[in-house]
Amino acid sequence: MYKSTPITFLFHSSAEEKVVDACSGVYLELDDPKVSGTGTGKQAWVIGLVHSYLGTEINVAYTCSELIGGESIRWISVPREGVTLEAIQSDELNSFISKWSNYTGKNNTTGSLGWILCAKLPEYCTLRNSLQKIKFVEGDQVPLNVKFESCPFALTMVEMFHSYITHGWLNYKNAKGDFWLSDLKYMDNMNGGVVSLKNSNESLGLIWGNVERKSQGELLVVLSWSVIFKLVSYRLKSVSIAKQAQLKLENTLSSLPQKISDNVVALKVWNCIGVQSWGSGVIVEPGLLITNKHVITGDINNHLFPNRLEIWHSESEVECFEGEILSSKIIVPFDGESYDVAFVKCCTKRDGIILSSGKRLKDHRVSYDYVKAGDKCHSIGYGLFMDEQRMTPLKSTGVITKLDYSGTIISSAACWSGCSGGALVNELGEMVGLLSSNGRHMGTGEVLQDLNFSVSLPVIRQCYLDSFGTNGPSRL
Repeated sequence: MYKSTPITFLFHSSAEEKVVDACSGVYLELDDPKVSGTGTGKQAWVIGLVHSYLGTEINVAYTCSELIGGESIRWISVPREGVTLEAIQSDELNSFISKWSNYTGKNNTTGSLGWILCAKLPEYCTLRNSLQKIKFVEGDQVPLNVKFESCPFALTMVEMFHSYITHGWLNYKNAKGDFWLSDLKYMDNMNGGVVSLKNSNESLGLIWGNVERKSQGELLVVLSWSVIFKLVSYRLKSVSIAKQAQLKLENTLSSLPQKISDNVVALKVWNCIGVQSWGSGVIVEPGLLITNKHVITGDINNHLFPNRLEIWHSESEVECFEGEILSSKIIVPFDGESYDVAFVKCCTKRDGIILSSGKRLKDHRVSYDYVKAGDKCHSIGYGLFMDEQRMTPLKSTGVITKLDYSGTIISSAACWSGCSGGALVNELGEMVGLLSSNGRHMGTGEVLQDLNFSVSLPVIRQCYLDSFGTNGPSRL
């Protein structure tokens, strides 16, 4: 049985006697006399994740909650001969981050993804208190409601931020299970922080860093225990990673029908000069999907149709339309003057997503009898990246924060660039809105991905009526 506690590392240059780097990490202790064979039955290790190679002239020290009191911090030095650095090896992660304009450790001259720091501790370097049981698990369902324990800004503010706890969601898991993506904001020195299921001792991995697409948004990356233990298991004893047990409802969206993701598709668009972009779409009935007009035309104020459109239903099911055939497939209600909505005729036989109710009143205000402020909601769309080898949308969760009677729903479920045209759904899996845009800071231009604007269903019904002469499919 392993026990653990979050720790903070400082790295000192032995030559210049100054702090050169810091990171978060975890203290692990194995309490099993049959395995350890030490008589006391205890062995201990510390594990961290660094992005700069420390070399042989760096001294390592760590601290934790039981060593911090007020402004007083006691550091435990780790014997240098016990420290090993293992280069992180993951073809999946390496391929993924290479597609981003910026990521943690990009300026690392070695080209490495970083290093796992692992040190077996002599007894005089171990802890006595503040340890909790830890279970290493895999996870298959997303989103997952998780807890992050780390020490941001560890170079200067350890006493304030040690064991800093934040909660968020894991929104994506790659096909081989090497890493997870989260909508949590990454801060300096969080790398190495422990990621666990909320209100549980089940841990999924350590914070690796973040990836960022300039002016569009960023995602935090979590490295799975399976990758970490492949590198350092020879130093630890009796390590095993369990399959994830049945999750509590608070930790997952497992109550939602699985096919919801199948109703959300990725759209790749080429304009008249060959510039490619992508967005999302939602199948509302067999042979018809809905998206934003700006996904199709490139801009809400642009009325020119693209030269080419690909509809990615899955890795192996792709529809492609070009030229005049494509123009005949696109329907923009109200000549594109009123709403950021467009319909696309397609060939899929899949049933459409289940839509909630909602109607427009005689005075043109929207009736929100089907949703209210404070309701939980979930966003589903192909934001920030599109992996053609594994067509899985990003999923996030939040709440409805405001209902505008002109027809706009504002929520806190994340909407990244590329999610436009995706689905905003309630806890029953019913679509309540069409993702349209996120917020942006007017001064800095920073994307506010947790400020999400969606087109309401009453507006969608009005658009359907204008386009097809009826109030919409039975699901609308």
